[in-house]
Amino acid sequence: MTKTSDHFAAAELARLCAAKGVRHAVISPGSRSAPLVIAFTKQPGMQCLQVIDERSAAFFALGMAQQLHAPVALICTSGSAVLNYGPAIAEAFYQRVPLLVVTADRPEEWVDQGEGQAIRQQGVLSLHMKRSVQLPRDAHDELSRWHCGRLINEAMDTTLLPVGGPVHVNVPFQEPLYGTVQQATLPLSDESPQAGRLLHSRLIAPVMTETFILPDHARWLIGQFSACKKVMILAGQGLWSDGMKTLLAKVGSLPQVSVLVEATSNLDDPAFITTIDRVIEGVTEQNENDLKPIS
Repeated sequence: MTKTSDHFAAAELARLCAAKGVRHAVISPGSRSAPLVIAFTKQPGMQCLQVIDERSAAFFALGMAQQLHAPVALICTSGSAVLNYGPAIAEAFYQRVPLLVVTADRPEEWVDQGEGQAIRQQGVLSLHMKRSVQLPRDAHDELSRWHCGRLINEAMDTTLLPVGGPVHVNVPFQEPLYGTVQQATLPLSDESPQAGRLLHSRLIAPVMTETFILPDHARWLIGQFSACKKVMILAGQGLWSDGMKTLLAKVGSLPQVSVLVEATSNLDDPAFITTIDRVIEGVTEQNENDLKPIS
């Protein structure tokens, strides 16, 4: 029988991550995050990478999520450790990279009371997060556990839908922090008549839909494109499928089309202009009108 943390929020977070397909977690260990470390390292199917420095850990997770095209969990302890995630989180936000940022926290009652590593942590990274949620500190009954599970489900879905990006889950813990239980016997509370029964949250599966363009709108777009005498396409940073690369190369081979690609776009084809700065340097007052895209 697999063991897990005796803190419901930590155990359920690890279980639902695995159930929704998260297979990798990057952890910067600390005292307050012990329930999360226990839950994720004990979770079957979860590969945990330990990176002590939080700033480095965040960029490790960012790179993993980029390559895997899937959410990666990023876990740290409470206080100023969380703030070190800032640079990588901003990159993930603008690059639309799915990250589930899980931060351990101290009880909310300790904030602004002189307690060490107790900062105003809830929503501290919200400006560059798709969503920030606070899990209950003590999920002691069925209603609070249902609420906890719903928040976890929604947070994880938001890392991917409608577009990818980082989501923050802040989890306050009260001591003791290092207790474990069998997954099948996680208690509700000593006073509950249901003590000893594990109430797993429901796995909420989103309904996936495919993007498409209506035929009439597609014909209108083709007409607009075909009517232009000069077309410039600027490709920035993104995730490009092989099919998209092939189509862009075909479009770029047309005599009226110029495709300019940024260095970070990872697109390379003889039909593309990869040296944008050098091209701009060649623009003068005498030739700038000839180079302007026109319809």
